[in-house]
Amino acid sequence: PESAAAARRIRAQQLEMEQTSHGRICWTLLRPLREISILNRSNFFRLLSVLAFFSGVVMSADQTLLVYYVEGQLSFTTHDVALLFAILGATGLLVQAVLLKLFNDCIGERLV
Repeated sequence: PESAAAARRIRAQQLEMEQTSHGRICWTLLRPLREISILNRSNFFRLLSVLAFFSGVVMSADQTLLVYYVEGQLSFTTHDVALLFAILGATGLLVQAVLLKLFNDCIGERLV
């Protein structure tokens, strides 16, 4: 009940803002902030967003260190590094597009 009233109030504000061109611009600019507010609804979503953020940071650092290692220790050129990342990208695409589908068909979505 309380959340329904809040939702109606927010929707009324959105409709009011949409009626003016200035309001439409403000509504468009603020839309990502409103949509990201779903992350603040529970501790579970907060934890997931923090884990996804740090996972991305670690993945980026891992790739950077890989480039430094293969260039320094294995004498890779920029062409070799580009080929390495192309192979890694194609492998990731293959796993997510093909193997994940096969595993899902075989095992199923249990407890999801």
